Amino acid sequence: MAGSLHVRNLDDEQIARLKRRAARHGRSAEAGHREILRHPLADEEEPPFDTLAADLRKLTKRRKQTPAEIVLREGRDERRPRPSSTPALPSNGWSKRRGRYRHWPFVVARS
Repeated sequence: MAGSLHVRNLDDEQIARLKRRAARHGRSAEAGHREILRHPLADEEEPPFDTLAADLRKLTKRRKQTPAEIVLREGRDERRPRPSSTPALPSNGWSKRRGRYRHWPFVVARS
């Protein structure tokens, strides 16, 4: 995937030096910039997932955590249909907007 990177607030002297360096290496300024960015990243290895997960656990160690099963249960409860006294189907005149059930301005008659 190709992307763009914009660097602001560079001194004119830095820009001129980057262009001269690219010209010495027979590249366009843009290709020179890509090479400068690629070079230090080539030797760097991505840390394994287990290391990243351990670092995240350390960062959030003292924060209150909500177990996933509670979050899932709450989500299911919010999506659970309403009792028959308050129909949840749009054909019955009810619509779910912004997490709440609201009655339409008219009721559609059922056949």
